[in-house]
Amino acid sequence: MLLFEIVRTSQQVGQTSGRLDKLVHLGACLRHLAPEEIEIGVNFLAGRLRQGTIGIGAATLRSVAAVAATKEPVLTLAQVDAACETISRTTGAGSTAERRRILDTLFSHATTDEQHFLLRLFVGELRQGALEGIMAEAIARAANVPAASVRRAQNDRLDLDTTIVTGNRELPKVLYIVPWKKADLGDLPAQPFNTLLDEVLTPVDRDVFRREVTYYGVVSSGGKTTPAAPAGGDEK
Repeated sequence: MLLFEIVRTSQQVGQTSGRLDKLVHLGACLRHLAPEEIEIGVNFLAGRLRQGTIGIGAATLRSVAAVAATKEPVLTLAQVDAACETISRTTGAGSTAERRRILDTLFSHATTDEQHFLLRLFVGELRQGALEGIMAEAIARAANVPAASVRRAQNDRLDLDTTIVTGNRELPKVLYIVPWKKADLGDLPAQPFNTLLDEVLTPVDRDVFRREVTYYGVVSSGGKTTPAAPAGGDEK
């Protein structure tokens, strides 16, 4: 899909006050996305980049704003996303100049409307809480699935500072734990009481664990007591 189609949809949504009309515009655009473009397109329409913050400063954006625009739309979503991905990975000596070069090339292939869209996208001006609120319903309509299913999928990601839990509220699929973070679960919203998540992830007391190991040894050995390891060192 061309970036122009995302820009046009964004303009239509911005000029429309009715929720249903916004959904019609968003759904029509989303249905034309190729499978590999869906993540990119949804993020652009929601006013954000797939990569998050990519390290473009205000001075750089002011300079690329002066790049001459092209007259006909030629940029694709994949090309814009690839440029953003390269910029996000460009670090070290000379990175500022390299980012500027990539942006100059990108903006030289963009129309005036596309340039304005990209500038606002990079600085976060396109992010709207109301738009993000109806995006789930627009995705559901485009995919012909219940909106509740999409909302559940959105809620199945919890960002807890630098600890991320991806999965459902009962049991995560992936857990990234930062070693220097405090060993607790934090305040998970709508967390049921006494869940399997609590049982698996709650920090274990050393003495309690040793008693449980001893109890398990007794049960598994048919009632014969298994001596516990000395409290101050390894078993002999």
